[in-house]
Amino acid sequence: MDWKKWYAKRGGGFVLKRGLHLLQRYGLTPGLAQRRIEESVRLMQRYGCAPSYPTPGQVVDRYPRFIQKLQSLGAEICVHSYHHIDLRTCPLETALDELDAALKAFERHGIQSSGFRCPYLSWRPELLAALPPQWFEYSSNQAVSLAPFLPTISEQDSGVFNTINQFYAPASADTMMSIPYRLENLIEIPLFVPDDLQLQDGLKFSQEQIAQFWVETLQRTHRSGELFTLLTHPELADQFAPALENLLQSVSNLTPKVWLARLCDISAWWREKDGFSAQITAAPQGNITISFQASPRAAVLIRGIPTIHARPWYGPDHLLESRSLTLPASIEKRPWLGVHPDFSPEALRWLHERGFITENSLDPNAYVYYLAPQASVTAPELESIAAEIEASGSPLIRFSLWPDQARSAFAVTGDLDALSLMDYAARLVS
Repeated sequence: MDWKKWYAKRGGGFVLKRGLHLLQRYGLTPGLAQRRIEESVRLMQRYGCAPSYPTPGQVVDRYPRFIQKLQSLGAEICVHSYHHIDLRTCPLETALDELDAALKAFERHGIQSSGFRCPYLSWRPELLAALPPQWFEYSSNQAVSLAPFLPTISEQDSGVFNTINQFYAPASADTMMSIPYRLENLIEIPLFVPDDLQLQDGLKFSQEQIAQFWVETLQRTHRSGELFTLLTHPELADQFAPALENLLQSVSNLTPKVWLARLCDISAWWREKDGFSAQITAAPQGNITISFQASPRAAVLIRGIPTIHARPWYGPDHLLESRSLTLPASIEKRPWLGVHPDFSPEALRWLHERGFITENSLDPNAYVYYLAPQASVTAPELESIAAEIEASGSPLIRFSLWPDQARSAFAVTGDLDALSLMDYAARLVS
């Protein structure tokens, strides 16, 4: 380890405060951490929720029976490098060796894994591009900052908050929605920050303030149909148990329902959703029939289109109760997206991931929304297009983002970086 670089990234104040917190929250042996993690898993079980725990291969090698027990309880164990090191700044070959060693540790101990998270969310495009396609199905490294929605707090430790934030390098929730997307051969599953350490140790939130902020975030993502990936640290699991239980109770009270899922479940659904399509057939008399090819878990949403085969769902959207729909010849514009053949294929794939139905056409006047020729479209531009369509109020047919008629999704994830003070000491010499 390059101690000078390590210290420069953190600063003396952060190192001292973090060290004191670790002394308070961990024991010399793993028993304390193991008890609170297992209690947290069992708490989530009561609400039909199971967490995803990115875990270094070194921790798996040290505590294989405990990690196996967590997996048997329904928790997902994800790869988190072998050593807990910054994969953004080390040589690419070293980063790949770390992930390879972690996969081998998982295999040695019978731990199943389909995804990974870099320590400190330290991903980089070159690393994702270099990953062998058989290693992982998903990545969860893209942080989305909820800072625009944070209340003003007079007493805070900006040093702790900002030090953690610089590692995470989040996008802003103002410009990026928390919705999975394809990145290289992977499904990228975003997560929200500030995490629990930033809220408690950085912003000095009380337990009541944290509970309120989490519920407000849940309500916001339910309104927008997003994924709320709660990022926690198991060292605080016992302290935050009441806030987590309050949040899970709030999840169960929302209508339409929230899909409770592990990261591996979200990745699997996103790949399943990839196969959905709509076949559009125009009859000679002018009627248009649209048939939907999708799994039984899929929901088709319609708005602004009278039909007896739909029931109210959320806002203006209704759930179509069949797998086909015939539109009369009198319909003014086709209620899906018309796309010029020269529109960006990458952007088109992104729109399909968001559930939009598209049709190649040279007639911009035949559709409620038309996408003109454009060789490339930036992510913010795509978000703007999706928001404009959503806010337009025009008739629309599309696939729902989430399975089983859920409005939004919720996942709990927490990095099992260490289970004892000795584990932390080992990290410093790795």
